[in-house]
Amino acid sequence: MYYSLFVFSLFSGRGVLNVINKISSSFGRKLIFLIIIIFTLLTTVGSIREHTGFWASGRIGYTELRALEFLRAAPRGVVISPYFDKNSSSSVLSPKPLYAYASTAYISALSGQPEYLSDTINLDITGYDYQKRAKNIQRFYNTTDTNWAKNYLQQNEIKYIYETPLKRMKFDPNSLSLTKIFDSGEINIYKTN
Repeated sequence: MYYSLFVFSLFSGRGVLNVINKISSSFGRKLIFLIIIIFTLLTTVGSIREHTGFWASGRIGYTELRALEFLRAAPRGVVISPYFDKNSSSSVLSPKPLYAYASTAYISALSGQPEYLSDTINLDITGYDYQKRAKNIQRFYNTTDTNWAKNYLQQNEIKYIYETPLKRMKFDPNSLSLTKIFDSGEINIYKTN
């Protein structure tokens, strides 16, 4: 898709140049050219900070990579992971683990397992209504009501529960007969029975 966007941008760039050339005065052409350059620079400045500097902005640690590889080898099933919380991740130092960096689909991408909800940045862009799922995820990790949690897991056919150091379940996993299938000290993965 990026290649097609690049090619079409060349055609739109030619269109802008044609408009600039049709403006009769030299001052008008210079003004439009200056406005285009300013808008181009303004949109670029915001992303420069993400791509410059000594440290990377985000990372996947060895222990989390092991967890994702373990999940890749597991039978296929829907994974629920904590909803990204910018406030709790602000205390994590850079380079941040991806679960503390941004809402991305890295668990799905690196494990091959479908996620119940991920990559809310792109869901916002596309206008997809995911707020109910987000609230249910937050409720799941914060609830002590094991009956609600059990029904929630069954109704949504969730097979794996992913825990990070920033968010753990508030209830005892044994109360739902969840089996801990991976524990790295950083990431825990539970399987529903």
